[in-house]
Amino acid sequence: MSKGTITSRCTIASSGTIASSGNIASSGAIASSGAIASSGAIASSGAIASSSAIVSSGAIASSGAISSSGSIASSGAIASSGAIASSGAIASSGAIASSGPIACSGAIPIASDRAIAIANIGTIDNSGTTAEGNYRSAIRTAAILDVESKPFYWLTTCAQDQAVVPLHSCVQVFVKIQNENDNVPLTENAVYYPSVPESSPAGVKVLQLIAEDRDDDPLQRITYRITSGNPEGFFAINTTSGLITTTARKLDRENQPEHILEVMIMDNGMPQLSSTTRVVVAVEDINDHSPEFDQKFYKFQIPANAVVDQSLFQ
Repeated sequence: MSKGTITSRCTIASSGTIASSGNIASSGAIASSGAIASSGAIASSGAIASSSAIVSSGAIASSGAISSSGSIASSGAIASSGAIASSGAIASSGAIASSGPIACSGAIPIASDRAIAIANIGTIDNSGTTAEGNYRSAIRTAAILDVESKPFYWLTTCAQDQAVVPLHSCVQVFVKIQNENDNVPLTENAVYYPSVPESSPAGVKVLQLIAEDRDDDPLQRITYRITSGNPEGFFAINTTSGLITTTARKLDRENQPEHILEVMIMDNGMPQLSSTTRVVVAVEDINDHSPEFDQKFYKFQIPANAVVDQSLFQ
C-alpha cells in the first residue's frame, strides 16, 4: 500500500494487491493477480489487467486493453484505446469509452450522467424520465456507419438500479443501417480502346461497357449515354445495357481514322451520381479502293536500239 503516487516507466506487476492513496501511472503495463485500487487516477500506456477488481476514485485510462476478472469501477472516466472487459460489473460516474469492444459478464449501468460508448458505433445517454417516472435513455451514433461494410448491428443494452444490492436487466437491440446513395457508378477502366472495321453495317458490336455501383439498393438502375464525340451519329449505345454498336452511317478510315467518345454513366439514386468513361474507337482499314492510274491514256516511243531492261517510261 502506498500513500503517495506510484509512477513507473516500466511494467508494474504484482502477485498481490496494487493500492495507492495517490495516482498509479506507468509507461508500461499494470498487471496484478490481486486488486488494483487507487484514490487517484490509474493510467497506463500499456494494458491494465487484474485477476480481481480494478477500483479508482479518479479516472482509469489505458492505451491498451483494460481487463478484470472482477468489477471495474471508477468515480471518473474509464477510457481505453483497446478493449474493456470484465467478469463483473463496469461502473463509472464519468464516461466509459473504448476504441475496441466493451464486454461485461455483469451490468453496465446507464444511470450515469455521462455517455457510455457501445461497440464503437453508438452511445447511450440519459434523457431524463417519462411522465410515468420511468428512466429514458437514447442510443446515438458515435461514428460514421457504412451499410456496404456492415448492414446491421446487434447491441446488448443493460440497465442497473442504484440500490444497496443493485439489480439489472439487459435487452438485445437490432439496428439496421439504411442505404444512402453515396457511391458513384464506375466502369472497371477509365479509358477503353476498341476497334471496328470501316464500312461496317449497323448493329456491329464495338464495346460492352459494364459499370458497378457499391450502393446496396435493390431498386438501383444504371443508365448509359454518349455525351460527346459522336456528332454525326456513327455510334449508338443501349442506355440500359451499355452496349456500343455502329449505326447505318458508314465509317471511313480515310476520312477519320479515330473517334473519341465520352460516355456518362448515371444511377437513379437521390442525389443522382454519375461518372464519365472515355472510349477511343480505332477504325480499321479494309481493301475497299481499287488501284487507279493517274491517266486513262499513255503514249510513248521506243527507240530502235533499245536494250533489254532499259527504262522506257515512268
